[in-house]
Amino acid sequence: MMSIDTVKEPFKNRILEILKSESDSDARLRKLKVYMLTEDYFKSLNVDAAWLAYEINRTYRSSDYAR
Repeated sequence: MMSIDTVKEPFKNRILEILKSESDSDARLRKLKVYMLTEDYFKSLNVDAAWLAYEINRTYRSSDYAR
């Protein structure tokens, strides 16, 4: 399974910025989806960017990144 730890820089940093900028989970998910759907990097991974955004958002609060 792909996670934030497998995303390369500078994309990982941008994801973390989005995660930390929104306290509302739905707003955070929307921003992540838009970002991931517009970046060619995520298209080249052959994964559904919307699914990846959902998974990253879901696991964010229980991770060390949220602290």
